[in-house]
Amino acid sequence: MIGIVVTIPAPQVVTGNHPEKEGVFIKKLLCISIKLKYLMGTKKKHSASTIAAKIPIPKGLSDAQKVQKGLWGLGFYQGALDGELNSYQTHAALRKFYSSYELDGSEVLEQGLKKQLIALGELFLYDRALIAKLHTPEAQIKQLQTALKIHGYYHDVIDGLMGKQTRKAIISYKKANLLDESQYLDLDSKYHLVKNAKIKNEKSIDLILAKIKQEQEPYIDKQLLLHSER
Repeated sequence: MIGIVVTIPAPQVVTGNHPEKEGVFIKKLLCISIKLKYLMGTKKKHSASTIAAKIPIPKGLSDAQKVQKGLWGLGFYQGALDGELNSYQTHAALRKFYSSYELDGSEVLEQGLKKQLIALGELFLYDRALIAKLHTPEAQIKQLQTALKIHGYYHDVIDGLMGKQTRKAIISYKKANLLDESQYLDLDSKYHLVKNAKIKNEKSIDLILAKIKQEQEPYIDKQLLLHSER
């Protein structure tokens, strides 16, 4: 912890009829107190954000990076999303994954299981976009695009831009839900869209994990899961 030392001048003894000097001294103390609170609050906020920092997500993930993201979402991988499936960290994560789900596996991924982890990686990315802090217009549009994609209305790249495909997806969603056909969503409609997308995404993750545990099917099509409740 870094301490903050503030030197406060010793108060001058005020005698006689000098209330104005007393007032000046009190004002100085108040200013110092306000500055201390500001500095302490800024330091605390910075520390909290550092502790809560998550693994950085590069744009346009490859399938190998999505595998790592899937393992990361399950709590087995803590390294960078570098796409190196032959790295020690990725192999260690795979061993933990196999052990946790009682699978017979090696450090070389079986194709069906690899596709499952790719699907999980994408779903965990969706989850991240849905719960992200919406401090910028880009983050707000990404959340909207992700929710529309989960519901099957948006099929383009999640780029945070309000383009033609995003507006088209909004219109399709509103038409399917008997809303007006404008290109914009009010706050209430967006809230329900995102809320239902979160529920649907979590169910898709649970279904994939259940199938992995059961080992009944080598691969579940993520898009089929996302569209199954439409």
